[in-house]
Amino acid sequence: MAENIFTTKQVIGALRKTRGNATYAAMALGCERKTIYNYIQKYATVKAVFEEEKERTLDKVELKLEDAALNAQPWAIKFILSTKGKDRGYSRRQEITGADGGPVETKEMTKDRALDILTEELAIFKNRGENGHS
Repeated sequence: MAENIFTTKQVIGALRKTRGNATYAAMALGCERKTIYNYIQKYATVKAVFEEEKERTLDKVELKLEDAALNAQPWAIKFILSTKGKDRGYSRRQEITGADGGPVETKEMTKDRALDILTEELAIFKNRGENGHS
């Protein structure tokens, strides 16, 4: 297989034309997608353009999402609040922490300690029954 069958300028042009889409860049050049990825790995200039185009596309799409939210589209509002608004409490995720926000401390349970706890619980349960509590 020929190494460097395209110039970096050709690969960069194809990536710019296809907004960083390696599959379509490969189709434009008449090669396999793997060839494009090889250029991305081998040449810093190609990699920079690939990443730049991906970011530019993401920025454009993000603007469309924000437009949808500002036009009162419920799905867009919910998505933005649950992702970008997490630090304001718009999240379903709940985090469990230990004292003062520290790590949760766990202790290993031995069989003897488990038996002691069960015995204590059973005694409490029996005591409730004997005293007429349900």
